[in-house]
Amino acid sequence: MFCRFLATVPLLVYDVGGLATTAAADKAKLIDTIAVGHNPTDIAYGRDQGTKDELAIVSRGDRKIDFVDPATGSVTKTLKDSRLQDPVAVISATTRGANVLSVADFAGGQVANYLKDPIGSWGDRLFGGLGANGKAAFEFTDSLNIPGQPFMLSAAEVN
Repeated sequence: MFCRFLATVPLLVYDVGGLATTAAADKAKLIDTIAVGHNPTDIAYGRDQGTKDELAIVSRGDRKIDFVDPATGSVTKTLKDSRLQDPVAVISATTRGANVLSVADFAGGQVANYLKDPIGSWGDRLFGGLGANGKAAFEFTDSLNIPGQPFMLSAAEVN
């Protein structure tokens, strides 16, 4: 079905000096390595992740998505759900108070959706927390069956 590496794969974190500034750039320096799991297939990074510098890393071999703070190298939370047979890609979006995570499940033939944070409106939580007890890290909302095997996700707001 899919290849599983024998060991976790390191994510290499570099300091690129003044590369993104007007200052003279220094040589890139390796400053940290972060273990990201078996057979990583996707890393989502950027403003749509909810936290600007948060990484969402899909480890296909472990069937999980780890959220990593690259500044500290620590996993802040992990999504591992028995409904996901073969997660390969992830995308995060924010829409009208909901921070949503969508996962492409290759062997499962679906895109599964989760709330990452309680739904909010201008800073106020609505409906309490996540999960049955209100304390879960994620809440499964639904999935969409896809003909074939989804392997990539992309989203855009269309008016």
